[in-house]
Amino acid sequence: MRLSINACVVAVALFVGGCGTQAPSLREWPVTSDREEGDMIATIVRSLGCELRFAVTRVVDHDYNTAPFRQSRNIYTAFLKDWGVQVALNFTIVERTGFNPTLLLTPPSTPSSVFTLSAGTSVSAEATRIQKMNFFYTVADLYRPAEFSNGRGREACRDPSGNREGSLLVDSDLRLISLIQGRLGTTMLGFAGSPGAPALLPNEKNVLSQSIAFKVVTSGSVTPTWRLVRATVNPSGSLLSTGRDRTHELVFTFGPLDRSVRGARALVPLAQQTHLQTQLQTGIRSSLISP
Repeated sequence: MRLSINACVVAVALFVGGCGTQAPSLREWPVTSDREEGDMIATIVRSLGCELRFAVTRVVDHDYNTAPFRQSRNIYTAFLKDWGVQVALNFTIVERTGFNPTLLLTPPSTPSSVFTLSAGTSVSAEATRIQKMNFFYTVADLYRPAEFSNGRGREACRDPSGNREGSLLVDSDLRLISLIQGRLGTTMLGFAGSPGAPALLPNEKNVLSQSIAFKVVTSGSVTPTWRLVRATVNPSGSLLSTGRDRTHELVFTFGPLDRSVRGARALVPLAQQTHLQTQLQTGIRSSLISP
């Protein structure tokens, strides 16, 4: 019995110092320092910026290079020089711990009756950390043909050491080329007007938006059991359980620049509204599918 009591004390100590009782780290265990979290965020931002530059440069260069071979000779990406992109980077970290000891007592019984007594308790803790960041770029600033010259492609964005600083958003193909190219394709085929046209068709929106989320879920449990003459400690259930959910989410919104803002460092109201609505939708969806 003394051994079981000591085991319970150890389990409680693990629970108190475990997940759910302190602000979670953005990085995975055991990397938890502020400097290492800052390195991860800086690496993500660097990678996202390069991915945006590559996507814009590749689409624009491809359009200009193929224009002479089109019957119309049209340039379909000219509107992008007056566009910008708003980027939202969201981190959601959830850590939880549960402590559920149980005890089954079987005192001496008479021939006519059998008496047992079970007892248990349950304690749990959960901590959630949400961190949001927003960035703004003009498409004109993102167009960098010199950075991807001499046949260099997406590898120009990759860290030669392969260090991704603990995030799946680093060095990932975010499919931004297809987002932009898809809108150009509808114009080329005549199914939609040019995004740069002064007058829009009824209900037409000059906005391109895309959201991406990577979610990693880890969990574990420990249930030691002791069988004594008249008692069983932890005959069922899970004595100590812990889990961690990590979601890294991105929202990209391309739209025309608002020339009424100083320096044109903002999107038009329609694009800004779409950006906020997309973040709201992704947040609701994430909360609904969370375990």
